[in-house]
Amino acid sequence: MAALPLSSVRLAGLILAAGLMGCSPERPMTRGRLALQPVPDGEVAPLETRGERILFSPEETSWQGRAPITEPIQIGEESGLRVQGGESQEIVVNGKFDASLFNVVWLEVLAMEDVSLRLAVEGKGANETNEPSRSGSLDVHFILAGTRQRIAFDLRSLPAGLVELQTLRILGRGLNPDWALLAVEFAQRAPRAWLPGGSNPLDLVAIDGDSRRGQALTGGIPLSARVRVPAGGQLRFSYGPAERHARPTQETHLLVSADGTQLMRVQPEGGWGAAAWSSVVLDLAGHAQEELTLRFELTGASQNSPADELIVLSEPVLVEPAEAPPTVLLVTSDTHRADHVASAPGAASVHTPALDALARQGVLFSDCFATSNITLPSHAALLTGLHPRDTGITNNRTRLGEQADTLAERFQEAGYATLAVTSAKHMNHPWSGLGQGFDRMAWPSAERDRSAPESVALLRRWMAEHEDRPLFIWLHLYDAHRPYDPPDTHTLLHYPAGQDPRSDTLPSPSGPLPPHLTGVRDLDFVRALYRGEVSHLDAELGALLKHERMADAIVAVTGDHGESLGEQGIWWDHVSVYPSVLHVPLILRWPGGPAGLKIEVPMQHAGLGRSLLELAGLPVRGFPGANLLRFMEEDAPTRPRFAWGEDAHALSVTHDSWHLVMHLHVECVKPELTTTDLLRDHALELFNIQEDPSCTNDLSQAEPARTAELGKRLLSWIEGAQRTLAEVQHQDAAGLELLAALGYGGAGEGGGHHGVDLEQARALLAPFLER
Repeated sequence: MAALPLSSVRLAGLILAAGLMGCSPERPMTRGRLALQPVPDGEVAPLETRGERILFSPEETSWQGRAPITEPIQIGEESGLRVQGGESQEIVVNGKFDASLFNVVWLEVLAMEDVSLRLAVEGKGANETNEPSRSGSLDVHFILAGTRQRIAFDLRSLPAGLVELQTLRILGRGLNPDWALLAVEFAQRAPRAWLPGGSNPLDLVAIDGDSRRGQALTGGIPLSARVRVPAGGQLRFSYGPAERHARPTQETHLLVSADGTQLMRVQPEGGWGAAAWSSVVLDLAGHAQEELTLRFELTGASQNSPADELIVLSEPVLVEPAEAPPTVLLVTSDTHRADHVASAPGAASVHTPALDALARQGVLFSDCFATSNITLPSHAALLTGLHPRDTGITNNRTRLGEQADTLAERFQEAGYATLAVTSAKHMNHPWSGLGQGFDRMAWPSAERDRSAPESVALLRRWMAEHEDRPLFIWLHLYDAHRPYDPPDTHTLLHYPAGQDPRSDTLPSPSGPLPPHLTGVRDLDFVRALYRGEVSHLDAELGALLKHERMADAIVAVTGDHGESLGEQGIWWDHVSVYPSVLHVPLILRWPGGPAGLKIEVPMQHAGLGRSLLELAGLPVRGFPGANLLRFMEEDAPTRPRFAWGEDAHALSVTHDSWHLVMHLHVECVKPELTTTDLLRDHALELFNIQEDPSCTNDLSQAEPARTAELGKRLLSWIEGAQRTLAEVQHQDAAGLELLAALGYGGAGEGGGHHGVDLEQARALLAPFLER
């Protein structure tokens, strides 16, 4: 087919991008987003004052390790206490520490294997008793193998009456944790040091589950920016009390002024006691084309210690309201198989009218593969355009680093308001780093994940607050992920009414059951529950797509990975990198684009972000990924598609009709959800997915030349890993030397390839190369 023309999207009425206007570097004049600078009223106290530092010594008796193996280690002139073995360990540090002198404790840790660390403390109050007071930090730190890190634990949640800290318990957990504690240091942080602003870059700050990009506004440290007001300009921002901080007094107000003239003096309608954001819109049309110095400050704060009072101020923006601003919507449906869109080729019997309608209005890419089999790596790839090989995000424990150039940041730079609503607990910004570039983000509480109706309803409320601004929206839905528990109305679309899946008359199930479905004997019922979840989220998505802003919106819907429903003997899970786990839906619709087009060319969805930028008419220079619209051309070349399994347990390459899987280690496989012994360490599998789409017949021995060819391509691709966006990659020479001496490859070849043992991979391929 001939290449189809792409319509440009008119970006009228955008917020003007922030930029310099010939003023000093210290006081940049901006339009759009205000680059606020601190203008202290006087001398500013330091952000942190360091206190007592405790170093380990082999003769030290106050440090105790509790693990199968506990031993001192020496790193140059430093010493540490190492613990390893089992699934958990503990290092105890005893002493007498004045609790009034610190609110944070720093630990210097060296990790030989991945480990998550928590801190628990014991101490005594003013009225000494025999029973110690016990508490702990809310923080959890994940330390990557091969790294040395200095990590901080917040102790502000300690009991108010605690006067002396006597015991620190550092608790380590993991699959095979192996780590060492080198030093402990106490410090006192100023209140503002816990929040973005000043030397800390702007970031998302949560108030009652609603996170907005902002910073601290502290008593005695006003924030200021020089701006030129556009015609019809409005100043918009939000403010509120900071969580886990003392609330301002009722005498405290937020004062906003322009060139010394008061514009407003406010506090929340219900006072500072209410945990909520307050939104402000200031009409500056009377100052059109004027240059102003805008100043934000707290008034009425305590004169004795003004820096102890603070609030959170969202990033202010100068807005030119638009009548018909553009909208870009990216929907990621977690654990969504490609064959669970009814209009897709070879689809299961599933009810997805909203997705089918979207496909009729746009383009359905029927042979789209994900880059990974798990959530965070796949989403990091979608939002950066980089494969997990290059982000370094290869598990659900590693955070995307601030150095990433994200899709949301590109839209933000172009003047879009950027909104994100995620539905899984681990898809929060502090853990994942995926909130970079979003002005506003919400994720579920730690208690439970969020359903599609809840997430969509929240998003619709936010959209109403931005009706005159361009919008880039990311909506993440988690319904198709186990446990499958859709409303009965959606289950009955896929399972006969009145049929009992637990009936004793049914034969025993041929595969394992999800833990929450004990007693079910009909595996088709479990499949119906999965389909019901897909139908449920489809219904909610359909309601969202009826919103008036969606009529002319650019809309993309895809999955982060699929799900095995018994293929390869894997049930209700997404381990390894078989097509059932990698094959995901992808539908793209845009104004003026083709309708009802199905693209069967093999591709991967890491290029989706670049495609959205191009469709929106925005600059794409430097943003990775191939524009997916090139696949609409008749002569579009097919390229190998590579996938990186969780923690490099398995990797794959797919080209033409062949799919090669390299199994390096299979600790990720859950025995309770597996009925196969085919998954094994150090194995290669080759499948012809055109003739054998379920991958039941391994042809690696029958096709050694093809296995060798694809294996060499995969190995060469792995060796090409160069950059990483993983946040925790701090290493020092002494730590690397120790890891190498202990045989962990911290300074060797494997350390640069995100867990892949290249020698093992080469050895695995060698027998096929020798034939």
